[in-house]
Amino acid sequence: MLKETILSCLALYTINSTFAQTKINVLLNESEGNPYERNAPSSTRIAIEAAVLGQLLSTYNNNIVPGLLEKAFYDYKEKEYVLILKKNIYFHNNRLAKAQDLEFTLLRLFFTKEKTYGRAALKNIYGLEEIEKQRLTKFKSGVVPGVKIVDDYTIRIKLIAPDPDFLYMLSDTYFSLVPVEELQDNYLEWKTFPIGAGPYAIEAPGFDQGIVKLKKVSTSLGKSPDIVHFYTTNEPHIDYDVSIIKLPEEKQKMYKTFTSELPTNTFSLTFTNGNPLGNSLDFRRFVQNALNREQLNSKVLGYSPTFENYPYTFWGIHKLKNPYDPEGAKKLFQSLPKEIREKEWPISVYSSGKEIKGNKKLLIEEIQGQLSEYGFKTHYITYYKQFLPKEIAEKAPLDISFFQGDQYDSLYKFARLLHSSSEEFAKPLYDQKLEDLYNKALSSETKEEKSKIIDELSEYVHEQAYWIPLLERKSVIYYNPQTIESLSQKGEQVKDFFASWVVMKEKK
Repeated sequence: MLKETILSCLALYTINSTFAQTKINVLLNESEGNPYERNAPSSTRIAIEAAVLGQLLSTYNNNIVPGLLEKAFYDYKEKEYVLILKKNIYFHNNRLAKAQDLEFTLLRLFFTKEKTYGRAALKNIYGLEEIEKQRLTKFKSGVVPGVKIVDDYTIRIKLIAPDPDFLYMLSDTYFSLVPVEELQDNYLEWKTFPIGAGPYAIEAPGFDQGIVKLKKVSTSLGKSPDIVHFYTTNEPHIDYDVSIIKLPEEKQKMYKTFTSELPTNTFSLTFTNGNPLGNSLDFRRFVQNALNREQLNSKVLGYSPTFENYPYTFWGIHKLKNPYDPEGAKKLFQSLPKEIREKEWPISVYSSGKEIKGNKKLLIEEIQGQLSEYGFKTHYITYYKQFLPKEIAEKAPLDISFFQGDQYDSLYKFARLLHSSSEEFAKPLYDQKLEDLYNKALSSETKEEKSKIIDELSEYVHEQAYWIPLLERKSVIYYNPQTIESLSQKGEQVKDFFASWVVMKEKK
């Protein structure tokens, strides 16, 4: 009798627990592709990584707050950063995370021979050259003198020069804690699917039929959803609680719109070194002078014109002027050889889906229209890879992309223009002055000195028209107020969608 009573109670508890669970459906995009693979858009990657991998640190009202780290500070006496991992943190494969995992997390990108943007962000760590000197392609603890394990949960990091942005950079999900055994040999791709120590775990088999299913494993997130389904296909029969893209008008009416305070990415043009026209200063300046940002901006919502090489930062570096000059553009275009002026040129565009849609399509068509007014004829070709392929770079002198923005990043964004950059083609040919300015800023001893040199670097990139920023875009997230109370729990400044920050609406 007692046994039957216990079983009955357990069954009732299980049923009640099931009914008590909260769930949200999130539409990331319409790419139909795997949202956590290497070539996926950064917005989808961040949504997955923030939930599954967590963050070492996060920012709250412009202050650094602990995530998976218990403490993170600069030791002024030793001139080193100290990172202390929280105790009793377990990866989703049930292994305890320790200091060596933190060391691997920060250094893994330097052990791979494959291309990656993230490597440049931590280029300031002292002694990284030891990895190349020893020709290591497998992680080896203790090989980099600038990263030292102190105890089971503490590491010390020495940089080439002080960097006030360093701890802010660690809030990027690119540097979340990861278990080495779950990654393939290149340390970039997963053996199965992302496995971390974050508040949500991915359910097997991972990405399947356009969906990634997550379940909450953290007991400290009482108000966030218990189950999250991420979609990369807009299924008409699914009621989405959150959408990163604008839905058809009949559905859009039921959603509230959240817009971030600060820009999260920049719509920009870069030139390819694989095509002779991309290496022409006159051509680059023609494009720079020809494009009317105000006209571009009138075609879309949630954007604003920009002339700077990075979004708003706390460094306060904003000095460049609008380069729009129709008369100057006409003269520059007419100075180009006749065969160039009469040819129709391809423009390369990264696209996560089978076709370009929405605001991106409107912006590209507007760029084509503005350039055609001067006689420069174009058509665009798409690619779906993290880096521009050689066969396209040789055809297209001009590349259009969205670049992830970060208000704490003043120098890192310039790294993709360097000779050592993983980006092989969408950058200038080797430029000694550009290299010197970057390295001088990287090794600056004070914030004031660094700020001054970054100013010079920005002006030089602008003068050479290596990179043409056009519009800044704020993050826009649509959510159903019938199921979601808020997208943040403590008034955090939301930039991207974080499932763990969501406050579910209480059912009455």
